[in-house]
Amino acid sequence: MIGLDPSSPGSGVDGFGKVLKLEMEGSGLRIDGLVEIEGRTAGCTLSLGMEGDLNDGVADMGIIEGLTPDLVCLSSSLDE
Repeated sequence: MIGLDPSSPGSGVDGFGKVLKLEMEGSGLRIDGLVEIEGRTAGCTLSLGMEGDLNDGVADMGIIEGLTPDLVCLSSSLDE
C-alpha cells in the first residue's frame, strides 16, 4: 500500500485493504512498509473452539502470487 502513490495506475487496492490501512494507521501502527499491488487483500477467517483450538479455517492468500522480487526490494529500501 505505501511506497507507491495510491492514485497512480496499477496501485489500486480493494475495499478491505483500504479499511485495513486506515485502521492500522488509526491505531498508531506503521504503514510505511505496505505496498499496493493488484488483487484482493489477503484474508483469513478462523473458527476456534472453547479451548482456543482451531476448528475450521478459510484463507484467500492469492495476492501473494503478485509479489515480485522488485516489490520486495522496494519495500526493503523504504526502511533505509
